[in-house]
Amino acid sequence: TISLRTGLRISARVEFEGSKEKPTAQMLGRLPVTIEPIEGRSPSPFMSPGRIDPATNQFNSYGMPGGRYFVRIGGAPPGWTFKSAMHQGRDVSDVPLDLDTSDVTGVVITFTDQPTELSGTAQGARGGDPDATVLVFPSDNTGWVNTGLNPRRIRSVRTGPNGNYKISGLPPGGYYIAAVPDE
Repeated sequence: TISLRTGLRISARVEFEGSKEKPTAQMLGRLPVTIEPIEGRSPSPFMSPGRIDPATNQFNSYGMPGGRYFVRIGGAPPGWTFKSAMHQGRDVSDVPLDLDTSDVTGVVITFTDQPTELSGTAQGARGGDPDATVLVFPSDNTGWVNTGLNPRRIRSVRTGPNGNYKISGLPPGGYYIAAVPDE
């Protein structure tokens, strides 16, 4: 005998922090929201990313089996940066959300028009190194082996002509920065 039950859902509302003009309904409706299992198993091939309902600024996931999940946002409207997906004081784009026996409601997906910015200069033996790659990754090494490590927290960027670099939209937290010369 196999017992079937209705899949569990995650629902969220979308908020915007800042003074820029809010995105159009069409822009908002194109943003993919993915509920990513932490266990490393792939989501069902039949489950496409969910979308935000532009009429209500709400997101409702498809029914899913119980487990631990991350809420991932696949981009941001022009002029805006994804800031967080908060539930009960935790950013569930970084910390897994437990789906046990009931639906999860009250997730708040926030976009900001004032993203964080990290900038500097990669220095070589002769000054600014125009051919370096700058790597940024979390200083908390427990996340390095976690299959759900947030890709927003790991970045690489090539330096400019004077060795300068700039990275926008990193979530708040501690990071290591390393500059790697081409050779």
